[in-house]
Order: sequence, then C-alpha cells, then structure tokens
Amino acid sequence: MPIPNCSTSANTAALLVAILGACQETPATRQRRTPTANQQVSVASAPEPTKKAQPTASERPLRCPKSMVLLGGQAFDMGSPAEVGEADERPVRRVELPPFCLARTETTVTDYQRCVASGRCTPAGNKKADNCNAGYPDRSAHPINCINWSQAASLCAASGGRLPSEAEWELAARGGDGRIYPWGNEPPDRNLLNVCGAECARIHRGWPAMHQGDDGWPKTAPVGHFPAGRSEAGLLDLAGNVWEWTADRHLPYPGAAASSVPAVLHKQRVVRGGGWFHNKPERVRAANRHSYPPAERNGHLGVRCAANPRSD
Repeated sequence: MPIPNCSTSANTAALLVAILGACQETPATRQRRTPTANQQVSVASAPEPTKKAQPTASERPLRCPKSMVLLGGQAFDMGSPAEVGEADERPVRRVELPPFCLARTETTVTDYQRCVASGRCTPAGNKKADNCNAGYPDRSAHPINCINWSQAASLCAASGGRLPSEAEWELAARGGDGRIYPWGNEPPDRNLLNVCGAECARIHRGWPAMHQGDDGWPKTAPVGHFPAGRSEAGLLDLAGNVWEWTADRHLPYPGAAASSVPAVLHKQRVVRGGGWFHNKPERVRAANRHSYPPAERNGHLGVRCAANPRSD
C-alpha cells in the first residue's frame, strides 16, 4: 500500500483524520500485526456434538417374559349389568389397570413338574379318581390340576411372577371391546374351547352337554389346543379346560349389597374361566366368578401366572 503524502492539505476534517492514522502506521507496527510462520493462528474449534439423552425408566418400552403377553395400561368396564349374570358380578364399574403380563397358556404338567424338581414347588395331587394329570406321561402337555391356591401362588413366585388379580384376568378375557367370551360374543362350540360336549355326556350319562359338538377331549385337553378360541390379545384357553386360581378373595364388588356374596364365601379364593366338565355357557363368560376354599385340590383347578413387566 503506498504511503500518502503527509504534507498534502485535507479538504475536510474527516479526510485529515484518516490520513493522520495512515501516517502513524510504520513498517514496525505493520510487522507486529502480521503473524509470522512460527505464530499460530487461532481457529474457533467446532462445537462437540450433543449427546443423545438416555431414556428414563418410564420412557423405556415394557417387556414381558417370552411365555407372556403384555396387557393393561387401560380402563375397562368390569362386571355385568343387572339383566346379565349373577349377583356377585354386579354392579358394573370402571376399572383402570396399569400394564401387566399374563401367561399365554395355562401352566402345563411339564412346567409344574420342573418346579417340583427344583424344590420350589410341592407335588400336585395325582389320584386318577380325581382326574389329576400329574404322573401320567400322556398328559405332560395338559394343564396342571389338583393344586391348591398356595401351590399355585408358589409356582408363579418361583419364576418371579404372581397370581393375577380378578380384574387383570377379566380384562384379558374381555379385551378392549367388552366381549362376552374371550373369542367374542358367539356361543361356545366344539372349535372354541374344551367343555362338556357330546364326548363328555357320553361318559357321564345323564350329564347334559353345553353344545352338541364333540371337542375330542372328555376331560382336560393339551393347552393351546383351541386356537379359534383365543382372546383379543392372543391368550389361549381362558375359557374351559380348567378353572384358574386368582389372587383375590370372593368378596362383594364395591357398591354391591353385602348379600351379593354370602359371608361363608368371603375367605374363599376366586377362580375364573370354567372347566372341562361345565355344561352351562354362563360359566365360561368372561365376567363369571366362582370360588373354592384355598386348600381345595381337584381335577378342575389349575393356574395361569401373571407378572409385572420390566423396562430394563
């Protein structure tokens, strides 16, 4: 850059200031402002990428064991209206349930015997006269039966689970549309569930059948044998085969008259789903309640376990 002539007169004050500033610039000052080869030029570093926040426990997806289905996290109408069902099913009330896991099938003889072998369960009844399945190799895939309430609870606890509540069981059977039976609103037939059909009536003479079809199993059937009767969520045998123990006592529903459940039943534990010997469709409705003393063991009583879902 040429150095201006400092003797030149300025036309304006602004031009004079600019010229004086240039006149004060010397080679030395220009050298100090120019970085040398050994001097580093400061360059702004790029900002580090923002790390993605890890999801909290409440944001992680919930998981169930492979043998179970995730249900709940919703409200449903539990019970039956005045013109339907029995007194202990009333009144209808809105129930909201957090997410839970429920086994896809009833516990089999094989699974229960495995628990017995581990020392965490006690042997089930095995009397053939009581229609017990334990101890008979040809029934290994059938539901375990002839177990009392404590044995059922111990079985579920042994695998980190628990017995389902009545409300959980009913939601699983009714689904989100409030169906009458696990498969829908159609009446029971031989393709949907294992109950007392023509095959049962032939053995138990004089015992009326629920339907006139032959389901092929005069007593219990292998679990999952009736896929057409699956629930909305894909659970099998929620109706028929064996009654399933629940965690709850047989008490009147909130808002019901005390007489809706006789006091003698209050210490009994509720079972759901009906059994292979039933011949009335009312017994296999999703809202139907029944109960047994906790110590009862018979060929109609089995179990389906529940569990709390995990988010880790």
